[in-house]
Amino acid sequence: GMLCYPVFMFGVVAWATLKYPMWMISERGLRFFKRFYFLFGRFKAQCYFCGLAQMLRNALIALIPVALCQVGWLQAPALGAVLLIGVLAQGHLRALRSE
Repeated sequence: GMLCYPVFMFGVVAWATLKYPMWMISERGLRFFKRFYFLFGRFKAQCYFCGLAQMLRNALIALIPVALCQVGWLQAPALGAVLLIGVLAQGHLRALRSE
């Protein structure tokens, strides 16, 4: 029961990310973009997939302490690696719209 909401939201975000290129060339593209602005609004159009990657990163940040509760010494390096990979990927892609 507890996993229903996160799995459903991840599925919706993955579906919207896969449909983004097709919807943007259709006549209903603006309505689709407004509906999923929370996902695509902060990134440049060519980096539309970054919303899904950011959601996955945030899920890992939340799950690593829970998954590694028995090996506490590994939590900080694992979280550091996730954060570092996210920052490096975002810096390399220059995905944010504010740039």
